Amino acid sequence: MEWLRVSELEDWRLPPDTLHLWLVDRREWETEEARFWGILSDLERRRANRFLQKRDRRAFILGRGLLRLFLSHYLHHPPQTLTFTYSDQGKPALVSSPLQFNLSHSGEFALYGFTRQTPLGVDLEKIRPLPHLKLAQRFFQPQEYQALSRLPPRDQELAFFRIWTRKEAYLKATGEGIAALNTVQVSVTPEHPPSLLRLDAQSTDTSAWVLGDLPPLSGYVGAFALMESLAYWTFTLSPTKKIWGGG
Repeated sequence: MEWLRVSELEDWRLPPDTLHLWLVDRREWETEEARFWGILSDLERRRANRFLQKRDRRAFILGRGLLRLFLSHYLHHPPQTLTFTYSDQGKPALVSSPLQFNLSHSGEFALYGFTRQTPLGVDLEKIRPLPHLKLAQRFFQPQEYQALSRLPPRDQELAFFRIWTRKEAYLKATGEGIAALNTVQVSVTPEHPPSLLRLDAQSTDTSAWVLGDLPPLSGYVGAFALMESLAYWTFTLSPTKKIWGGG
């Protein structure tokens, strides 16, 4: 497995053996809010209008608008015609395509992941001051908390966010959500590659899953989870507005 860095995709092909990851600086798209509003469904507009804070409403509109825009290029359909269905936990999926996707946002950035048909999850977190040891004791497996607390204090914050994003990426791939955060165990220390060690209290068979970290990002940590190993992973930073079509 290897990373393929690309600046822009020319033909938007998504081979079965490839994961595409897009990291988007949402500030570069704020001027497109009205255009994104125009391609949202009635359900998405109602959800957007439930947000009390303007920044939260804008974040939702930009996030779902960009998702529709990406999917429209992969599927060669107008973005406003795409239809979603939702799991009991609220995870969206396309009604008429096996294409898989997931998204996450934190701070000023959003992360999108796409595969042809392999279930996936992604998570992005801005590194910020938190009572990380208290949170780890509450939400992590005892082994994860112990390993984290043994690290030098200067390394604990970054390690905390690496554990969190790896766990949440897996739980988003399965659709379980963060309510199951303390049932999953992942690798912790820097000398161990990102990996799942336990899926729940009964299962240690993690062979069907692959975990990966994003390339280094200043001030951010990100991870992805896949139900199978793919040959290639591409990572693209902030696509230009050309994906609107000539913009």
